[in-house]
Amino acid sequence: MPFGFVYALSSSVMPCVYKIGFTDRSPRERARELSTSSGVPVPFDVACYFEADDSRLVEQAIHRQLAPHRINQQREFFSLHPAHLYAAMRYYAQEYGCCGLVDFDSAPEMAASLGNDPSAMKAVERWRPGEEMDKALAAAFDGFYAGPLGRRRIAQ
Repeated sequence: MPFGFVYALSSSVMPCVYKIGFTDRSPRERARELSTSSGVPVPFDVACYFEADDSRLVEQAIHRQLAPHRINQQREFFSLHPAHLYAAMRYYAQEYGCCGLVDFDSAPEMAASLGNDPSAMKAVERWRPGEEMDKALAAAFDGFYAGPLGRRRIAQ
């Protein structure tokens, strides 16, 4: 049971693409490490993170939940609307985290994408695993979704 952090990293050159992983070090330190060793054109930013008693187990649960949005099965990158990332990370932080979700840097972008509509935010915050995420988010932001194939309209 490795205590550590579950994090989501973003990059300004890959909008709506997030690397979701775990580390036993600071998420910011991990972002710096990946930014220098993986040949990315600009450094990663920490979108959000939370502490968990078994960070590897929680990371695997998130990966399973978001599997349809995984870009490459060999990598930990997911193509997600910021609200989708927020909903998933928020849920797992509440269920398995020690301190709740920290540093949600994409919050302004997510709120803007939802039209700054409080009822849309509540729909996102009510999401739970097992629910059809695409449909829940479609209702919240008018049917648009940034999925593995880019921005597309969801059939309603």
